[in-house]
Amino acid sequence: MRHLHRASPAPPSDGGGVITRQSKKAPDVGQVWCAHPSPKNVWCGERECKRGGTGLRGREKLDAHYWHRMARDWTVHLLTIVQSRISVRMHRAVTARTVHMVFVFPFWKPGMSSRTWFARLSVCIAAACSSPAADQAGPPTVVLGAPLDSVTDLDAPEVALEVAPGIVVLPAPTLPGLIRLHLANGARDSIGRAGDGPGEFRSPFFAQRVNAREILVLDGVARRLLRFDRALSFREQFNPPSELPPFTLRYDLLGGAYSVASAAGPFQEGDSLAILRRRTNRGSIDTITFVRRLRLHDLEFANTMMMVPAEYAPRDLWGVLLDGTVWIGRGARRELEFIAPDGARRVVPLPFEPIAIAEADRALFRGFPAPEALRSVTRVIAPVKGPFQEIRADDAGHLFLCLNQPAGYSRELVAEFSADGELLRTIALPLSSKIVVVSETHVYTTQESPDGTWVLRRHPRPS
Repeated sequence: MRHLHRASPAPPSDGGGVITRQSKKAPDVGQVWCAHPSPKNVWCGERECKRGGTGLRGREKLDAHYWHRMARDWTVHLLTIVQSRISVRMHRAVTARTVHMVFVFPFWKPGMSSRTWFARLSVCIAAACSSPAADQAGPPTVVLGAPLDSVTDLDAPEVALEVAPGIVVLPAPTLPGLIRLHLANGARDSIGRAGDGPGEFRSPFFAQRVNAREILVLDGVARRLLRFDRALSFREQFNPPSELPPFTLRYDLLGGAYSVASAAGPFQEGDSLAILRRRTNRGSIDTITFVRRLRLHDLEFANTMMMVPAEYAPRDLWGVLLDGTVWIGRGARRELEFIAPDGARRVVPLPFEPIAIAEADRALFRGFPAPEALRSVTRVIAPVKGPFQEIRADDAGHLFLCLNQPAGYSRELVAEFSADGELLRTIALPLSSKIVVVSETHVYTTQESPDGTWVLRRHPRPS
């Protein structure tokens, strides 16, 4: 037996089904009524029930109970037969402690034909199988706004760091040094020179912010770190922990150092590499987690022999947020994993389906148009594409996944996830563009020009 009362705007914490009742004054306009268990197992006979709603009276009350029970029984019967999307939605509704059954079913009246009654009952059952929580629209796809400004004639920039709005630093291994770009007026200058002295470089290839005032530049060949202020004035240089490989070195806000252990021995299927951490300069080394090791294949290009993984192979990418949280994008498992400084783990499944390789994919290299000379080279290509090519992170912990797509796509797609692992939006970029850095207010992208040089553009960040 159920107790009926008028529904409040928010679902009751102990509520049951929700019935839409036909009004006396407006037969075609529904009123929302709620059903919840009555402690006395009887109908409420008072005008105002204990929960503040207006009760049904007389014959209306009996009709409401009868038709609500019949609709409920029909719904339960159908739900036992259909074990697919309906059962998933009902499970979600029950776990939320709210049964979202909305019965668009006016009460039967004398003279109503069986056809009309059955049609309205069908509508009732269809509505009962829907959960508002499950029917919410997915995250939007937004087009990245027009560029505010740009700088041209660059070597392919893989890493960039915004030191002030519109001012970007690029590590330049071949210079060697740092290139500072002022996108507002197109000016550029270089910092540092070749050498082993203070403020000098041998081959810088990574830069990161470590606090609001300073940045670190990794000179991997020299196995050292150089500290600069935001104006790029040199402060100091020091050597990283000897136990950590220098080429994947990252730091957090508190000075903790992170890197991936070097591969030892020949590759074996199922191999993994440890992510190592040293909290302080004199602290011990601990293992945080493991990432998948990929098999490498020979690739000869431009008279140079390289060792590269199979093209499009699902891979694990990782990074460290300023607070010490380690994130891992696991391509084979199709999930994001977050490991807090205290060891707490959170895993978020990625909602991207596997993509089979097509012949047209051979015209691309790492998702971008392959040079003509590379198209004729024998390359090992994975049979299935991983969910992403690259991942970028901002200072707030948002992750930007550059997604793989089926061959023939006309724009690049980047999925933005919050620090909690929620998919916020998908950002559409012009074809062959990629994100190199995201700041609080801007997104910086690069794209190759027809002459083989690259252009760096600054866009407003989608919100």
